[in-house]
Amino acid sequence: MKQYCVTGMSCAACAARVEKAVSAVPGVTSVSVSLLTNGMGVEGTAADGEIIRAVQDAGYGASVKGTESKQSASAAEEALEDHETPKLKRRLCWSLGFLMVLMYFSMGHMMWGWPLPAWFDGNHVAMGLTQMLLTIIIMVINQKFFISGFKALWHRSPNMDTLVALGATASFLYSTYALFAMTDAQLHGNMDAVMGYMHEFYFESAAMILTLITVGKMLEARSKGKTTDALRSLMELAPKTATVERDGAEVTVTNEKGIYQLKSAKKWGYVFISVPSGYEVPSVGVLPQFHCALKNSADVVERADFKLEKVDGQDSYKIFMLGDMHLANRMGDLGQFAQFTSDLTDYMTRHKGEKMYALTLGDMTWDRYWYSNSYYFPQYLNTINSQIKNLQIFHTMGNHDNDFQTRSDYDAAVKYVDQICPTYYSFNIGKVHYVVMDDIDCSSYDGSTSRNYVTSLSAEQLDWLAKDLSHVAKTTPVVVAMHVQVFYPTTSGFKIDHDQVNTLRLFDILDGYTVRFVTGHTHKLFNVTPDAPIVDGHNFREYNSGSVCASWWWSGNLTPGIHIGTDGTPGGYGIWDVTGTDFQCLYKSTGWPEEYQFRSYDLNNVHFSMADVPLMPSDISASVKNAYMQYVNAYPQNNDNEVLINIWNWNSDWTLSVVDENRKTLPYTEVWAYDPLHIAALSVKRFNNAGLKSTPSFITDKFTHFFKVKADDADTDLVITVKDEFGNEWTENMQRPKAFSTDAYRRK
Repeated sequence: MKQYCVTGMSCAACAARVEKAVSAVPGVTSVSVSLLTNGMGVEGTAADGEIIRAVQDAGYGASVKGTESKQSASAAEEALEDHETPKLKRRLCWSLGFLMVLMYFSMGHMMWGWPLPAWFDGNHVAMGLTQMLLTIIIMVINQKFFISGFKALWHRSPNMDTLVALGATASFLYSTYALFAMTDAQLHGNMDAVMGYMHEFYFESAAMILTLITVGKMLEARSKGKTTDALRSLMELAPKTATVERDGAEVTVTNEKGIYQLKSAKKWGYVFISVPSGYEVPSVGVLPQFHCALKNSADVVERADFKLEKVDGQDSYKIFMLGDMHLANRMGDLGQFAQFTSDLTDYMTRHKGEKMYALTLGDMTWDRYWYSNSYYFPQYLNTINSQIKNLQIFHTMGNHDNDFQTRSDYDAAVKYVDQICPTYYSFNIGKVHYVVMDDIDCSSYDGSTSRNYVTSLSAEQLDWLAKDLSHVAKTTPVVVAMHVQVFYPTTSGFKIDHDQVNTLRLFDILDGYTVRFVTGHTHKLFNVTPDAPIVDGHNFREYNSGSVCASWWWSGNLTPGIHIGTDGTPGGYGIWDVTGTDFQCLYKSTGWPEEYQFRSYDLNNVHFSMADVPLMPSDISASVKNAYMQYVNAYPQNNDNEVLINIWNWNSDWTLSVVDENRKTLPYTEVWAYDPLHIAALSVKRFNNAGLKSTPSFITDKFTHFFKVKADDADTDLVITVKDEFGNEWTENMQRPKAFSTDAYRRK
């Protein structure tokens, strides 16, 4: 139903007249006019111009309000706002003020003998002129009666305002005639006629009509305002958008009262709501309670209720992207995790008053230690709930959050579902639709520690996603969170890192949306932008976040103060600033200020040799030795005057500028490289082990987001400037020669 605003209606007869006029327009099938909201709903094929013209021909004004489905809640509330009562109060106050003065001069001296100014003594013309001027003022104050009344009369549709205008006008015109006639009699000395015409003044009647009708109008507006206030209160109690209910397979929408029915096979034993924009669900600790357990069989009807709380501030908010945590209560991980939560809490304190949420990207736990160290979801929740307050954290399931002592994908997820949340679901914050997917298929688990999972999205999930997005407009940005990366960088470009068939179906379902994939798993950081050929014309981005635990907590354990991933990315978390449909993404390193966005190395002073690992057994296998030799070969002692820059959050929209002390701009080359600091802080120490028998895990990986420049000589200073796509700029004044040691890069 198309909605219109109608102006100029003053009574039920006006509303009926508008309704009759619009009903006569060809193509109109139904009309509903509301005097209460000054609104009109029209169904049919008639053009807006024809409908507006019909309303205007009837003597009223009209404009398009917008379709019913697109009208915002704020606009609806605005339509119910009482704007008339304050205006009428002001009109009444001014009218009463001038009417009292008018009544003093017209009736006071005659009825009660009130004194008049001396210059009025015997000056009947002045008396009449004063009354006329006061009446004119009151008529101007209440000019709306005349505009509306005579306009309606012109369109042959007189209304109540027409009667008021005609009555006041008649009184005024007759009184004006009497004043002119009295003036003529005064000039001819006919005092009897003067006194006769004096009694023919009805200026006060015209003014009284307007003032009294204004009283009635104000009382009517006040009553209408109380009614609309009640309607607005009812609107506040109802969700502004429909709430979508799901069970992982089926999808339904609540009615206007929030009531829903969902036919469910109850496979997963839960039902969840897609939390609507402008609302939150209550939390238990950090966990938002958007899901509800189902306890009965599929043939038993049961009730599941959800509580929604209206919130403000979602027009602009922050959402933290928390990559792999891998908590297991070993290797000092809980102590290091406390450093992260302290950093996050400090950031939240500094931005107090802003709306904030968080989303984990999987692998909160470490399945290997569920049984051997008695640390899994209950212990994880105790840890995070004790350290993070006043933050709703939505969760994504990772491969290490599956139970490896099971024999099916369903059974592997049971503990997670029971204690955290569904493995896939959706929710809304502000103008953004968030989707969480489970891309770990554990169908080949055999009850051993082999963890034979594959990276794939089930057909069931994709069917659900298609139904979910059927309720989401294409103009709504969509954030899709999964544990494993969708794409992965290679030296020749990005590749799809999922099951090809189902991934392409995922792309088809998401086609037409602006999509941001956010993933973890790699413990590295990289970005894919829409200009990457692999994206194939879709408006897709991927943000593969650095991890909270960095190198599974190894680096911070071996070299305290150096918390770093295998690609050189510091342990930390993503901060997304969302305003409306706009995103600004920043990576925050734990224990470092936000300005810490890259690291530079003077390669003249970076080199590795076998002398760095004297404890490595002499009889170690060639494969293990060669694994370390790759670092030696990459960074031999040299004097090439090269500088290596690691910009971990780099994407194709960023820029890099390197200028030497002579103001010469140096060209740079994007390269794949090993991060020297990670080699020194972790890989050297893991290879320098007398008990070494095989290649250690989580040693330094060669990766993208590195850049090389060549200086003119060994002591040439450089100014390195990095700028992201949002206009943020970070600069290092690099003084060379720059020493290399873990101490030089240690977190202070």
